[in-house]
Amino acid sequence: MPRGTKVHRVYEALRRQAKSKARAARIAQAVTGQALATGRPPRKNQKSKRKKQR
Repeated sequence: MPRGTKVHRVYEALRRQAKSKARAARIAQAVTGQALATGRPPRKNQKSKRKKQR
C-alpha cells in the first residue's frame, strides 16, 4: 500500500473514525476511484470488453 496517495489518506482518516479495515478500504476505494494496494485506478476487465464488442 503506497503511503501518501489520495486513497491512503482517505483510508487512514476513516480508520481514525473507528471504521473497520475492510469497511475503510471499501469506502476509500469507492470515493477516490483508486485501488488501495497500488494507488492507481483499477484496470478494466478484458472479458467484459470482449462481451460488449460482440
